[in-house]
Amino acid sequence: MFENDYIMRMILQLGTVLRRSWLRQYDDFDAEREDIERAIGDAVDIEPKTLLSLAPESIVSMLALGNFDAELGGYVVRALYFEADLLEKQGLFGTSDLRKAQANAIADAYGIDKDIANAGPEMLKELFREQGVDNSYSESE
Repeated sequence: MFENDYIMRMILQLGTVLRRSWLRQYDDFDAEREDIERAIGDAVDIEPKTLLSLAPESIVSMLALGNFDAELGGYVVRALYFEADLLEKQGLFGTSDLRKAQANAIADAYGIDKDIANAGPEMLKELFREQGVDNSYSESE
């Protein structure tokens, strides 16, 4: 029960940050990215700068040392793809490629569907609706 509550809280946190991002509620790109990375780090309980500086295989090894949950992993993978998309739009192709490789490595290691590479706002909104994570979306968004 406690573990399920924790996982749901982490999913909600990721959803909230991603929602703010796709609604463009940030003053600048750095703040947006920091929030996404912090949410990812919080979800896996690893300091985000350390986690996201690792090679894809090293991230998988690091996650294996903790209590990484595959259900939560699907959201982490989607958040990484979403950040990769943002990075690409900013012309940060090297970092974008790293995020995609990190997401792919996690997806491969935990059997997470990789047919989610296009983790844009509409797909993420639908995912969160299906999971009952956030019912506060209005039709105008």
